[in-house]
Order: sequence, then C-alpha cells, then structure tokens
Amino acid sequence: MEHPSGSASLAPRGQEAVLRAIVENLPAGYCLVDERTDAVLRLNRTFGEVWGLAGLESLAVRGSLRYGELLERMRPLVADAEGFDRAHASQDRAGAARMFEDEFVLRDGRTLRRQSTPLASALGEYVGRLELYEDVTRRVQAELERRTIERRMEDVRKLESLGVLAGGIAHDFNNLLTSIVGNAELAATGAAEGSALRRQMERIIDAGGRAAELCRRMLSYAGADSASVKRIHLSDLVHGALHWMKPQITTRIHVHEELAADLPGVLGDPIQLNQVVVNLVANACEAIGDRGGQLRVATGAAQRDELYFARTSYSHDLPPGEYVFVEVRDDGCGIDPAMLGHIFDPFFSTKFAGRGLGLSAVLGIVRSHRGAISVESAVDTGTTMRVDLPAAPPVTS
Repeated sequence: MEHPSGSASLAPRGQEAVLRAIVENLPAGYCLVDERTDAVLRLNRTFGEVWGLAGLESLAVRGSLRYGELLERMRPLVADAEGFDRAHASQDRAGAARMFEDEFVLRDGRTLRRQSTPLASALGEYVGRLELYEDVTRRVQAELERRTIERRMEDVRKLESLGVLAGGIAHDFNNLLTSIVGNAELAATGAAEGSALRRQMERIIDAGGRAAELCRRMLSYAGADSASVKRIHLSDLVHGALHWMKPQITTRIHVHEELAADLPGVLGDPIQLNQVVVNLVANACEAIGDRGGQLRVATGAAQRDELYFARTSYSHDLPPGEYVFVEVRDDGCGIDPAMLGHIFDPFFSTKFAGRGLGLSAVLGIVRSHRGAISVESAVDTGTTMRVDLPAAPPVTS
C-alpha cells in the first residue's frame, strides 16, 4: 500500500522509533535508571503528569538527571515522606535482582502504585531498573467502597438476627409478665390499705410495668411492635416532639429548627415515629452535655438511589424513589470509631445508667417503616443522624 508524500508512518523510522512511540504513550509513567552511573536515562510524559513534575523529560534525555535528585523532587509530594524513604532504602538493601511493588499516597490524596523491575544485559548482568508509576486512586477508592458496603451488609444481617432473638425473648417474657402483674394486682386488691402485703404487691406491679416497657422497646427494635398506620406530615411531628422536649433541654443548648413546609406525607405510626425523634434528640443533647452547644434538626425530601442506600449505614433492599428525611446534627463529643458500629446493638450503651435500648428501638422502628438510618460522626466534632422514610403516594381526590 502506497502512502501519499509527506504522510506519517512509523515503519520507515525503524524498530527503535516504534518502541519509543509505544513507551512514550504508555498509560503509566516510567523511569529508566542506569545502575552504573545512577543516571535517569528516560522519563515519559505520563511520569511528569502523574507526579506533577513537568520538564524532567528533557533533563533525562541530556543525561543530566540523577536518580537521587529525582527522589528529592518526588519526596515532598508524598504524604508519608519517611515511608517513601524506607521503601527505597529497603529496595537497595534487598539487592538489585528483586522486583518491587508498593504504593504511595500523595499529599493531594491520590494513590500511586510503583512497580520496580530489574533489567539485565544479554550476559545476565544487572544494568539498571525500570520503574512504572500508575495512578490507582479510583481503583483504591472502589475497593474501599466495596469493603464498606460488605461491612454494612454484614451489620444489617447481624442486626436482623439480633432482632429475631430480641423479638422472641420480649414476646415470651411479656406473656410471663402479664401473668405476674395480673396476679399481683389481684393480691393487692384483697390486701388491706397500707398493709405490708399491699406495699409488696405494689412494688411487684411497679417493677412489672418497667419490665413491660423494656419488652416494648425490644419489640420495637425487632420491628414486631403493633403499629397504627396513619398519614403523617413529618415536619409537624418533629415540631411537636421538640415542643414537648423543650423543658427537658438545657438553655445552654441552642436548638435550630429547619423544617420544610411542603413535604410529601409518610405512612407510619405517629407514636413510634415520635419516639424516633425524641430518642435522636435526647442522644444529641447528651452528646453536647453541660458545656452547651448547637443542635440542628432539619426535615426535607430527596430522591434516593441504590448508590445512596449502599453508602447508608443501616438500610436493606430499599427501592429507589422519593424519601422524606429528618436529620439531627450536634456539635458534641462525637462517637469513637471503635464504638460506631455498635451504637444500635441492643443493650450497648456508653452511659453508666443507660439500658442501651434507645437507639435499638429507633433502628427497629425505622426498619419496620421501610426506612434507613445514616450516621456520620467524628470525635470532638459532632454527630449527624439522618432517618429516611419512603414518601407516601399523593392523595387522589
């Protein structure tokens, strides 16, 4: 096949030109080092782009760039400069014939993967090495996200099994309590007013009532509590809960209401959803403590998709669509990362006198309403908890 005069073609330029063109256009940055002189013989354009070091190709071509000098230029760009030094020192100590592969995180947040390959002459002598640098930031982030999703799905499965157990225990124990309290009430009725027997029976009835409340919370956690479903305007419910809690919130905590006016309705039990808001606000107030601070309670509506629920702390097989949310944000003490995965476990509490069923009940109620909970927290910064509930279909006349 004939080429027009002046047209570009690699064939006439020879094998060296072809190889040079291939290497120059590699998606990875490469660095060719001569072992004897420690000179950098070649850098491609991608190396400069990956490292953010422009203009080094010409220095390498002229043979005026040493590998040690190149490392000094690269070192300030790495987040862990000491680790960068150790990696190259260990390579030198291990010997020339070994291939290395490691990763460096740059100060701008990107992750580079290095592959250092020894090069040998036709006689088998070590003559230099080829280092390839690839930007693997997206790959690392995707792997991290995959592991996060797997961990959250495992949390959901664990909490579901705990819910089944808690629901079964609460149901059976509640039946026993009914018999105990009922007989205590009969005995109290037959005892004289003010007698020791009457006082003892009243103590049993009081303790039985507190135990029954614990059973109700456990049933709420399991999502097995009876519910009266109504159409609810979430902003009105939140405003009412905050108004009821106002005398219990110290004046050192400044509460900011950001409640949307035109929200779609949600279908749910108003008593249970009121308990969700009360528990979230109470936990936020405890996190702020006596020192005082800011508490923000907001409502709104948003479209949620599969990716959102995959990143959400506690959700399970929820369909995409429109959801109504309530968000409680505080600037309190925050939650230790080691405890963050346990805050919804039944009977887990960081408070000395806490029973550890408040957030467990919140999770159970939200799950029974086909909703999701998201938690973001940092120690000494604060915590944000968001509950998403599916929007109810519009009312048709």
